[in-house]
Amino acid sequence: MNVVQLKDIKEERLRFRVILGLNGPSYENTNKGRGVYDVNFPPLTSFGNSAHYEQCLIKVENITLTPSGAARPSWCSEDVLGAAAYIKLGAVSVTLSTPSSQVCHTEVNDSKAGQPVNFQSPDFGGRSDIGRFRQMIPIQRIDCGDPTGNPLTGAAADGAMLGWRGFTDSSEPVMCSNPFGQKATITLSSPAIDSIKCYLADVGGGVAPQPDIGDYCISFIIEMIPRN
Repeated sequence: MNVVQLKDIKEERLRFRVILGLNGPSYENTNKGRGVYDVNFPPLTSFGNSAHYEQCLIKVENITLTPSGAARPSWCSEDVLGAAAYIKLGAVSVTLSTPSSQVCHTEVNDSKAGQPVNFQSPDFGGRSDIGRFRQMIPIQRIDCGDPTGNPLTGAAADGAMLGWRGFTDSSEPVMCSNPFGQKATITLSSPAIDSIKCYLADVGGGVAPQPDIGDYCISFIIEMIPRN
């Protein structure tokens, strides 16, 4: 049976795609980046600046995370105390500073040095973070080639051809405040390890932390919700 999906022009005009390209080395040059990136969300139409549309639905539609020519790319983490380490990452959490009351992230981890009472420990049932947009995205390392077009051969240098892609098909949007017309902060973090910020670095450069070498491409779908 043929199914015809009818589009309502009024509804479609309220749905926007925002594609962000975040170049880690550029942020690094200004002493920023390393998992935390400021970016503008310009209003695409008058709906983005209208008081009639104070809320919206947001989801990450697509995401790719590509190291810039590193022979040994890996995820590097830095916590609030400044400690850094390379980590194995199976999923990345994308957080926007855009307010939202629809997302909760609870962290349950071992005791942490420098904290007299660790409310993240299993004894307290973990510590919850609310108030912002957040989406957990499983990631997988893939071959994305290099500038010379060389194929994988198994050598260590072939790490320069690797990148990561995210899987967002099963994710639904959540309600947030209107992000348009302001500068937002995007944070990449580990969903499992203390919600520490993380970014792509080159293990070949030595011990962590190493400079941010990632090219992060994130596509958001934002659908405005009219006020009743």
